[in-house]
Amino acid sequence: MALTTNSFSKDSAKNFLINSAAMYANVEYEEGTGWTGTKLGATNGGVSIKIDASYRKMEVDGTSVMDVVGLDVLESVSGTATAKLKEFTAETIRQALNGTVRDATALEAPTGTKIVESKLMVEDTDYIKNIAVVGRLSGNNEPIIFVMDNALVTSGLEIETEDASEAVVEQEYKAHASFEQLEADKFPWRFYFPAAKGGTVPAEGARVELTPPDAPKAE
Repeated sequence: MALTTNSFSKDSAKNFLINSAAMYANVEYEEGTGWTGTKLGATNGGVSIKIDASYRKMEVDGTSVMDVVGLDVLESVSGTATAKLKEFTAETIRQALNGTVRDATALEAPTGTKIVESKLMVEDTDYIKNIAVVGRLSGNNEPIIFVMDNALVTSGLEIETEDASEAVVEQEYKAHASFEQLEADKFPWRFYFPAAKGGTVPAEGARVELTPPDAPKAE
């Protein structure tokens, strides 16, 4: 086959990641049931995924002029997922602050009021078991899923309001390795790509199914 000047191949149109994605917490896969998880909330502007890697070039006499194979050392890698949440809940704010939520006393506020407060220490319970970004491939409407383990919101809290618009809370979730992953030199994130054709339809259940946004529902 001769080399051509266009980038399009026979299967290109089947491999586009289309439309916005959705974010879930605590996703799991079970045979016969499929993917399940809990939506983090409605977003605006899509979701961004970023894996940052930093490399160091080992200094060896006579190699300063050019980069040489074998002299690069991986120094650090970090994984983040960012979304602008439009749903304001006590839990959304608590995650942004890495804070606490408690019921107001009768002397503080009306019954049922929740109070969100900042706290000094980061505790193990502040880490979400995992965060998943779920998109959809153009070729078969199957989900492509990016999962980050032990996610912690590290972006802080910033809220801006304006007329004729809704406020958003931008959340940046950062992955963290467990002790077991550290011992195994395993990074705390991964991508799941669907089979080339078809796939199993998740069964109905109490937990939310990881159905890509705008995907047609199974009959």
